[in-house]
Amino acid sequence: MSFLLVDHSSGFRIPVPSDWQVQKDVTVSGQSIPLITSGTTVDGFRTNVLVAYTSDSGAREDPSYLAALMNGTITELQREGHPAFLADGPTYLSVSGHLAVAFGVGYSGANYAQRAVIVVSAAHGREWVIVLSVALSAFGEANATFDSMVAGFQITAWPPFLVIGLIAGVAAAVVSVVVVFLVRYRRKHPRPAPTGAPSAAPPSIAVAFCGNCGAPVPPANVYATFCSSCGKPLQR
Repeated sequence: MSFLLVDHSSGFRIPVPSDWQVQKDVTVSGQSIPLITSGTTVDGFRTNVLVAYTSDSGAREDPSYLAALMNGTITELQREGHPAFLADGPTYLSVSGHLAVAFGVGYSGANYAQRAVIVVSAAHGREWVIVLSVALSAFGEANATFDSMVAGFQITAWPPFLVIGLIAGVAAAVVSVVVVFLVRYRRKHPRPAPTGAPSAAPPSIAVAFCGNCGAPVPPANVYATFCSSCGKPLQR
């Protein structure tokens, strides 16, 4: 079986059988599903694999956290009225370098089953769920295809802190380049020395003080006889 890599703008990539139908950003029961891929119809049920995700800043890559997600999924299905039960699992595996859990979901009295893989990335603060839905009579073959799709699943989104770091890094690099450029420019093009003759420093003026009150005597009154402050004769 040949596969084609399908990218989604939200930040993931997955191989899909080349003869399967691919739909992106489909609304189902009021929920937006980023990717739905559909294969053959067996016993009136069309095999399909969907990929969805949710953000969770508290996401942890450890078995207990993943087990809680698995159990919560079964509980939620039952709460909504589906006769769901845990058919197999949990099985822990690595997907795209992150911890994941795989498990099977059966439905009492139904002719179909599901297999789910939840991938958790603490760095991204995000959880991806990949779900196979297939007729019981086609489960074996479809499950092998599903395993290949999961094995090739890739997270392509940058973790938030790396994006910030990259932006900061680029800005710092730009500043560094500008600084280096200016330094090199100034070394190659030193500031020219002034061509005009230097201006003479203004002459200093001696300041006299009244010998009686100590008030300064303005330069204009340097030859006066009496102090303009106290009125007494200036003592020189």
